[in-house]
Amino acid sequence: MLQHSPIAGFQYYQGEAAWSELKQGQLLRLQREADNPYEKRAVAVYRNETKLGCLPRDCGSSYMKQFYLITQ
Repeated sequence: MLQHSPIAGFQYYQGEAAWSELKQGQLLRLQREADNPYEKRAVAVYRNETKLGCLPRDCGSSYMKQFYLITQ
């Protein structure tokens, strides 16, 4: 496990619908979301093509900064 944190916006995306299919240790995809109107450094969390939500702002700004440096 590389990251353990809640997923922000879980209830607003397909998170609840995908809940029964999620398994501990499953790989999830992180994707920059530069067009997010609430957080300019948002990082979306996906299971396959299903958006589950985003990493929370308080997840660690240094993590977000590193992620953005790597993916630019």
